[in-house]
Amino acid sequence: MSETPSIVTLQEELNNEILKRKRIEFELSVLKKNAGNQSGHNIYNDIASKILGVTKYEEIAWNVLNSIANYLKCDDCIFYLVDTEQGVLTQIAAFGEKMYDGEIVNLLTIPIGDGIVGTVAKTGKPELIHDTSQDERYILDINRNNSEITVPVIVEGRIIGIIDSEAPPKSYFNLEQLETLNNIAQLIAAQLDNAIYLRKLTSAEQQMHELYEKLVQRNKELEQYAHVVSHDLKSPLRSMSALFHWIKEDTKGFVNEETANHIALIENSIEYMENMISNILSYSSIDINFVSFDKFTLQSTIDKVVLSNRTPEHITLELAIESDLELVGNRTHFEQLIQNLLSNAFKYADPKKGIVKIKGVAKGNKVLISIEDNGDGINEKYQKKIFEIFQTLRQEHDSTGVGLAICKKIVDLYQGKIWIDNKYQEGARFVVELPKP
Repeated sequence: MSETPSIVTLQEELNNEILKRKRIEFELSVLKKNAGNQSGHNIYNDIASKILGVTKYEEIAWNVLNSIANYLKCDDCIFYLVDTEQGVLTQIAAFGEKMYDGEIVNLLTIPIGDGIVGTVAKTGKPELIHDTSQDERYILDINRNNSEITVPVIVEGRIIGIIDSEAPPKSYFNLEQLETLNNIAQLIAAQLDNAIYLRKLTSAEQQMHELYEKLVQRNKELEQYAHVVSHDLKSPLRSMSALFHWIKEDTKGFVNEETANHIALIENSIEYMENMISNILSYSSIDINFVSFDKFTLQSTIDKVVLSNRTPEHITLELAIESDLELVGNRTHFEQLIQNLLSNAFKYADPKKGIVKIKGVAKGNKVLISIEDNGDGINEKYQKKIFEIFQTLRQEHDSTGVGLAICKKIVDLYQGKIWIDNKYQEGARFVVELPKP
């Protein structure tokens, strides 16, 4: 119902990525086998062996750098992870003087576009620099090196990493090495991308779990709150109501008409406050019941609501519900929705000869429910505010301005819509649109 991805959805994505990783592992094993058939030491075979089955991108980076450093015979080799959202490159693995006691020394974060590595991260084109002293883009790290060779790691047009190596002598690296590093970047690209995605997916799954735990705790707190409010506020109100009822009975015939009216106003105010508390509790606890789901028909829901409520004698109730029209959700929510709309229609229908109609039909992939009355209707200037909490057209003890707000909140939970039909000429017509299960 919510647009937030569920844990189940995240798990499905995780399973798909596991399958993707297994395909990548198979491709790497083939590369390893083919490379192993060639004579002499083969760097591709070495790297394929080291990253096969590895799911952590840091481990992939470290393994690759060790092989590259041995191949190039240089002591300065760094792997950058590209963060396009933040627009920066971060050193995540290093070899040589950049390492001390297992930690990267002078850990750098470089904006995309800055320096030689930043330029490669921006253009996606590898670079071979024979004399860095002649290149103003060069960024000094620990010691100046005169030669630099930099290649991007690209997946489906996305630059996800940079392999950068440096050496003190000028013209130390050559085009053959550049081509080899490009091939290595292609070899590790899919595996590295998959590892990065798995890390993000695992993090998202953890956040979803934490969010779910917070939601469970919040629901418990709401339940406790509802209990406290119901007991600590409504009980004194009931006592006050009973006391004023007794006062009215005891003073009957002994007080003047004005005093009797004052007592009646106090009773109405107490009743209004009790209704207000009940409705606010209902409004605040709607989310609590949004955890269990059933399948039931609209007809059975309406039948239960109608049987549970007395239809006023001056009102004729007409039903036109499509047979076997099903709903899926918390049954109490839909009963409350129909109850509030029906009560509203009873309240505002013609006071002498009221007519209230309830209709339910399926239209495409939607379920449409309408409840209409033959009263005075709702002025257009009030129609946008009518679903806001504490908005009411009548200042009466039974009109708290919460009923339609509850309806709106329930419909929103199920990704539906509720509105007043402006084209309806006689009385008011409320329409609810819900996704068809």
